Amino acid sequence: MKHLLKFTLILSGLLMFSVANSKETHTVKGVGIQFKPDIVFASQGDIIEFRDMPTHFVDVVKIPDGAEKMISDMGANYSYIVDKPGIYFYKCPPHWGGRMGGLIIVGEDLQNEESLTEALTEYKDSIKDTIGQSYLKKVLKNIKNGKIKIPK
Repeated sequence: MKHLLKFTLILSGLLMFSVANSKETHTVKGVGIQFKPDIVFASQGDIIEFRDMPTHFVDVVKIPDGAEKMISDMGANYSYIVDKPGIYFYKCPPHWGGRMGGLIIVGEDLQNEESLTEALTEYKDSIKDTIGQSYLKKVLKNIKNGKIKIPK
């Protein structure tokens, strides 16, 4: 009985470790005055790693209610866990005039063209920043033209 209990505890620990480590890590780099890629499709709990950011930093335009604030230091690599489903919209403040921004799309319900287009259109209308609206308008145009690959 003692061995069965020990085996069960070890197996439970391995399963918990496996689930905890099944989250994906997505890397976004600062290239010129762009984030590459500028759109990431992620699952709740995934990690977004911002790398190669010598003259950049990340700040929020708009994120889901209750999500942890997204902000990094200038020039620093930065890791962020997307903990809520929804749309995370971020920018590089020094290069925002050149529309250096990005989106993280979290949740299966946003990972088809129709629902994503509808959500981004609503989202665009809620943004007061004209640069942000312009950026989202470009994203919507690129979805319509098939330039953005939406996972299935």
